[in-house]
Amino acid sequence: MQWSDGSLAATRHDTHVTSDITVTAQFAIDTYSIVCTVVGEGTCTANPALVNHGETSVITVTPDMGWRILSIVDSEEGLQPGSYTTRPVTAPRAVTAAFEVDHYTLTYSAGEGGTLQGPTSQSVGHGADGETVTAQPNRGYEFTGWSDDITEAKRKDTHVSADITVTALFAVSPLPWIESFKINRGDSWTTNPVMVLHHSYIGSAPEEYMASEFPDFRGAAWQPYSPEPSFTVIGSTISRTIYFKLRNQAGEHEAAHDTIYLAPEIVPVEAGAFTMGRTEEGDDAALGGDAELPRHKVTLDAYQIGKYEITNQQYCDVLTWAAKQGYLYSDLFGTPWQGLVNIYAGGNFARNVILNFLSPSCNIRYNAAEKRFEPKVRTGLPGGRIHSTAEHPVVEVSWYGAVAFCNWLSEMLGLKPCYKMNIFGWPLDAIGPEPGGFRLPTEAEWERAAAWDASKHWIYAFGANTIGGKKRCNYHTGTNHINPLGLTTEPFTAAVGWFNGLNVSPNGNIATTASVSPVGAYDMSGNAAEWCQDWFSDYTKQAQVNPLGPATGTDRIRRGGAWNTLAKHCRTADRSRHAPGDTYSSLGFRIARTP
Repeated sequence: MQWSDGSLAATRHDTHVTSDITVTAQFAIDTYSIVCTVVGEGTCTANPALVNHGETSVITVTPDMGWRILSIVDSEEGLQPGSYTTRPVTAPRAVTAAFEVDHYTLTYSAGEGGTLQGPTSQSVGHGADGETVTAQPNRGYEFTGWSDDITEAKRKDTHVSADITVTALFAVSPLPWIESFKINRGDSWTTNPVMVLHHSYIGSAPEEYMASEFPDFRGAAWQPYSPEPSFTVIGSTISRTIYFKLRNQAGEHEAAHDTIYLAPEIVPVEAGAFTMGRTEEGDDAALGGDAELPRHKVTLDAYQIGKYEITNQQYCDVLTWAAKQGYLYSDLFGTPWQGLVNIYAGGNFARNVILNFLSPSCNIRYNAAEKRFEPKVRTGLPGGRIHSTAEHPVVEVSWYGAVAFCNWLSEMLGLKPCYKMNIFGWPLDAIGPEPGGFRLPTEAEWERAAAWDASKHWIYAFGANTIGGKKRCNYHTGTNHINPLGLTTEPFTAAVGWFNGLNVSPNGNIATTASVSPVGAYDMSGNAAEWCQDWFSDYTKQAQVNPLGPATGTDRIRRGGAWNTLAKHCRTADRSRHAPGDTYSSLGFRIARTP
């Protein structure tokens, strides 16, 4: 306010007046300023910024690209939702506009047949990058792309400027995928080398399968597809891994594999009675001894007996396992076995030698680099050929060594061991009626399996009363060794089951004759003699039921004859005996079990 004569004081008192005074008080409307302050990226304007009293102003708040309004605070009117027009202004005021960066939601999902790896829901600021998400197809499916047409399974969305919602898409694979693979439905062990390959697949149907014991499938061929194909393993190695794969016209997918223990093959023997002891005919009458008489009736429960003698490979596998358990010793005092000495086993004050490892006739060596036992090789026919002894019967093994094998094999397979190796003499637990682990056959069980066909006691263990020359068994003729492979050094053993009617012995080019015992066991005459369970004792006339022999003794029974014995010892009734700690280049064993 001011007066028309320029005076500014609102109250005036004119003094010393000397003339007329005519003045007018002049008034102007109040104005107020509006100050806008910005926090973040954006603009805030007031129009007008200088406002007459009682008038209004338009406040415009605009975020920059990628930003959004966080808050608008008017010092007179408080929080505002967005751009606004003030109420009538009656005082100066301040407006503060705060902005924050825009955030977008990235949403990833997986369609049927797959999953996602990585965060599936993400909040990403404007212009920033998301985290990596990878589409992973389930077995039997394949990734076909994202719903926004991106084809790479692994994606990372960058410079994000909007919400993203996408789905990973999958389709049934044109390839057959192996979903599960189990040998014999997942059994841990078997005695049958013919194994069933149980499996399931997803994806497209297979047309062929391939199976092999080698991961590279060397030597294997594609076979027409079968839902439960069989596969026969060759050799006596105990731990067997089979590799398996499928294919169709679209191709093949990765192979699967499973492992199973192949225990020594066994044959069943039915319960029943037989006459034990030699006959009065042929070679029995001419070659038999008094220890084979008197003949007497024996009744046996059902049992199982090894189809073949235990091989070097099988003994190596079990020795390797036992070494890992710390079961092998160098002496009677419990010094851990470190190689280059004979092998002992058993508990304190009950240790015994099990293998004459130092003997040149022992066909087992130790591979220190790989910490495993391996069969040796020997030279023979034709033309100096190198023969592996893996499938030959183990020899130079004591009775204790045969028992240790039975116990350790049982332990490997999760069966109850039959012998108490921590007690002097390693006594046998009672046999049956419950099924248990492996053991040695009793002398009666051995003779029943070798000789008896339910009506006749055969003199030789291949259903014959004569030895049959060089085509039936491996023995010494009295003039020379049969030695089917023409080996140049002893022992002159052959692979177990050599006399099967298929093999031709290179030493003389002699075709073999199928030579199995009445229950289907091989080499019960010749090749290697065999330890039995019993202590030796003389026969009596009394009938017996499941005889175990005497409770004590000095010698254990040996049966069957060997590569270096005469025909008389290959007879099924022949009885020999040895101290249980003895080892020979002609002495091995086969196993038995109560079913």
